[in-house]
Amino acid sequence: MRKKNIYTSLVLLLLCVYSWFEVKDLPVISRYFPQVCIVFLALLSILLLIQALISPKIHEEKEKKNLKFVKIFAVGITAYILSIYVIGFNIGSALFLGTFGYWFNPAKDSKSIFYSFGIGIFVTALFYVIFGIIFNVPLPEGLIMEKLG
Repeated sequence: MRKKNIYTSLVLLLLCVYSWFEVKDLPVISRYFPQVCIVFLALLSILLLIQALISPKIHEEKEKKNLKFVKIFAVGITAYILSIYVIGFNIGSALFLGTFGYWFNPAKDSKSIFYSFGIGIFVTALFYVIFGIIFNVPLPEGLIMEKLG
């Protein structure tokens, strides 16, 4: 993992240099935001490089555990995006937050299921009130809900 972080940070730094030269001839108003993003990416790449160079080697078992977590989370995010498309933001978000709240909860009992899904429903309702009602932002309804409604 250490070598991968070193290579990744160097590739990102090269991408930053290339991007900087690509946007430098644009008018000031057009290049300002890309240059700010490039600077932040370069700083984060440098931090990753420094961390990779000074950190001790991570044990193989810990690295596999971290990789398993990343894979589970990537599959979960993909399923969440698909669920928003199919069943809508409200139901998809409540299911995602409840499922992952329970999945990553160390105490896996019946009380934690209700607690996790309760928090998921509460947070989704809060988002709906703030964005759907107060700011009047249309939230995705999903294919199934559009057909039913």
